[in-house]
Amino acid sequence: MTCRPELSLPRVLTAIGLAAALVSNGCGIPLAGDLETIDNTCDGNADCGTGGVCRDQMCVSTKADLPGLLIQVDVPSDAPDAQSTSSLIDLAAQSVMLQGQADNGFVKTHDLITEHLVQVTGQLQIDPPPAACNLADAGFVESAVPVTVELRPVVNAVGIPLTVYSGSSDIENEPSNAVLMSVPAGYYDVYILPAIPEVMQDGQDTNQACRDAIPPIFLPNHDFTQATVTLQISGSEPSDLIGSFVGLDLQGWSVDLVENKRGRVISTADQDLETTSAVDPTNFALKFWPEQIESESVSAIIRLTPPEDQHELGMPTVLWHLSAVDLDGDYQVQLDLSALSVAEVIHLGAKTRDLSAGPDVGVPATVVIQSEELLDGEFGGNVSYKTTVTTDGDGAFEAWILPGTYQVVAVPSSTSDLAITEETWDINPGDLGDGRAIDIKPKASLEGSATTPQGGAAHDVSVLLQASAPESATFLQSMLRIAELQATSATTVTGGSGAFALAVDPGVLDVSLRPSSASSLPWLVRPRVTIQPSDEPQKADLGTLAISNPVVLRGLVRSAAGHELKGAQIRAWLTLPSTDGGDEERPTAIQIAETTAGADGSYQLLLPASISQ
Repeated sequence: MTCRPELSLPRVLTAIGLAAALVSNGCGIPLAGDLETIDNTCDGNADCGTGGVCRDQMCVSTKADLPGLLIQVDVPSDAPDAQSTSSLIDLAAQSVMLQGQADNGFVKTHDLITEHLVQVTGQLQIDPPPAACNLADAGFVESAVPVTVELRPVVNAVGIPLTVYSGSSDIENEPSNAVLMSVPAGYYDVYILPAIPEVMQDGQDTNQACRDAIPPIFLPNHDFTQATVTLQISGSEPSDLIGSFVGLDLQGWSVDLVENKRGRVISTADQDLETTSAVDPTNFALKFWPEQIESESVSAIIRLTPPEDQHELGMPTVLWHLSAVDLDGDYQVQLDLSALSVAEVIHLGAKTRDLSAGPDVGVPATVVIQSEELLDGEFGGNVSYKTTVTTDGDGAFEAWILPGTYQVVAVPSSTSDLAITEETWDINPGDLGDGRAIDIKPKASLEGSATTPQGGAAHDVSVLLQASAPESATFLQSMLRIAELQATSATTVTGGSGAFALAVDPGVLDVSLRPSSASSLPWLVRPRVTIQPSDEPQKADLGTLAISNPVVLRGLVRSAAGHELKGAQIRAWLTLPSTDGGDEERPTAIQIAETTAGADGSYQLLLPASISQ
């Protein structure tokens, strides 16, 4: 039984009158004074106010400013085809423009068709197989290696979570060690990892030597737009990257090659390096596929990682661009670490405090310590140290760190009114590391008031705050740069007057007001709201936030095979201009609407007219 009466709003019924109507139908609701029910229905243009017209008994916007609109379709697992896949539809590429003025209102009918499925088969062949491999034990089929394959969609916008697909060699159904998968058409980063099985004998894995002889493969931006794609990768034995480290005892350290786009390992790893003394070179050898670096535009990074006990004593991860240290291109390198051998490790003893509770009152927190620069830039900035410690109940914590400049971020265990707090500490040679303190700052109060398109109070509207998506970054950038302070998410609901207030951390936030779907009103979205840290409680006032009349996008959602996709989740994203230093080719995106397809595959997205102020 439907308990919601027919309403002809924006004219509204009071909660008392609505309650009487519901009770007469056998339904009961909690009352909240004389609050009015918001419903974006109309009988004529006069009901819609400035900037709106009445279409199909719903007020719609006559203006739109939604460039770069992307529609994500997530297909449910019980769909007739394309099950559990994601498609991202660029409306501009399909000549659907929601910009400018439309005197009759923006109501656009457009069917969403998911990408056609591509049948993928993949096989890695090494001929001749590595001498270290017992072919039967290692699962080889002739020269074909058992593998797992990951396909990660290449999305030209940061922050959109599309499905990642994976598959493995299926010997029972495909005895040639091929991988069989179906994925939506598009471009993917392909990661192929040899899946040599573990065979234990006398406590030893007899396949370890074989596993150490076959490196992973990374293929960026691979074209999967045809009906079928075959990843037939063939080659002889991998090559060796030969090198040595001098100037530091590296007992127990590990070295590998990673690609610079996603940070995936593209070599075998030389783990538990052995050093006879600090003055003797530490030699290493990594197997990799040079064709990747030479022909696949893969930027390779040498990564040297300390063991856990050395990391706890302040030893950093050191990174080099292979092209910068292998100037001859012969895959032989020598790397000097003597600056680390003479560095003085300093004991840091510090405390997180809540000065609002007293002059030296400690507060429990999690503390993240990340280097900005170590040893006066001795390694050209290509060193990274990051550690996370938990204070005791009195806020005390300790760590061992090298001289340098650090970003120190304290996240209070109790998040009610204490904010994430960031400080920059300079640790110089000879400094006494003890006696430092982080004084936890108070959260700010983010306030605002929401109104309907006609100016009435928009009550009972969900308010969601989330940290803005970071700008696009390479693996090396993500390791070395100091990320913007990431505020925690928070939610509330607007009150009877449309007002709301939330205690928030400093940082860059996306704010969205999300009326219920029953209201037929769109979200209101404000991206990149900056909250500055302050030693004193402060208010950040967003002012009056007027929810717009909706821009309507509706139609059917179908698979490429023509099936209606009932229950598909549909999300609308808008790309944002890049901030200073951001990647213009991969802007960040913010979600501005969502809905679920009906039983007949129909959908209706109610979009805000704009996300500008």
